[in-house]
Amino acid sequence: MTNRTSPVLVVGAVNLDSVLRVTTLPHEGETVLATSSQRVGGGKAANQALAIARAGCPVRLWAAVGDDDAAGIALAGLADDGVDLSLVVRTTVVGTGIAIVCVADDGGNLIVVDAAANGVLPPPPADIVEQSAAVVVSLEAPVPAVRGALQLGRSLGRLTAMNASPHVPELTELVALADVVVVNQGEAETLGFSDARTGANALGATVVVTRGAQGAEGSDGPHTWAVDAPVVAAVDTVGAGDAFLGALVAALVGGEDLATGLRYAVAAGSLAVQRQGARTSPYRADIVALAATLTVSTG
Repeated sequence: MTNRTSPVLVVGAVNLDSVLRVTTLPHEGETVLATSSQRVGGGKAANQALAIARAGCPVRLWAAVGDDDAAGIALAGLADDGVDLSLVVRTTVVGTGIAIVCVADDGGNLIVVDAAANGVLPPPPADIVEQSAAVVVSLEAPVPAVRGALQLGRSLGRLTAMNASPHVPELTELVALADVVVVNQGEAETLGFSDARTGANALGATVVVTRGAQGAEGSDGPHTWAVDAPVVAAVDTVGAGDAFLGALVAALVGGEDLATGLRYAVAAGSLAVQRQGARTSPYRADIVALAATLTVSTG
């Protein structure tokens, strides 16, 4: 994993997370009592930008927040870890996005999001994309912003990467604009495939399928690589996918191949689940150390 002069541009959501710790997740119609609560920064784009920065790659965040106190909490700490926040838009039209996050003792989670300011985010301008080494998107941002970012990135020859979550009706259209598509098992099945190779051949892209405690697999079509996750005690799975994506993108932008990127990504996700919170992505040295113990199988 090496540093690049041109930053990665991450496009998407910043949220203020209200995190409730519960013994077990509630079923439909059930009320449960929280054992603790806290308000912390979240949102896929913010989490991914932090993960990319901690993995050793310069990064800029294209996002929107409200002109409110929640914005300060939502953005807290990002700049300290190297995330460039100069592009973050502050709007007086709506407040900062919020998410209600329930985290169970076994690490499982349930999340409900109010987009608020995230919903008015426009696409990034061409000059900003042109200055970037890669464009990373997730689907908490408005579809026009995601579409515009991907189209500009592709037209300018930049690496485009998508975390295809959460599901939107335009998903099939949007994934066709990405060079790298990262999905979990359920998202892969929604797109009509069950493994990375089938997905890569169907989409004409590099596809990575995450499998939680079973690790991940990635394919460029002709080749497939898989990495088993180390056995860890999961405390909180919120944000693990963002840590995974951040480490993967940092590796690819830094010139590593997909097999190496998968090792770094699985290592980052495995380290993230061992701590509470959505912004627990590990630092480069810890990622590299754990990744060195992981093996890659080919298929």
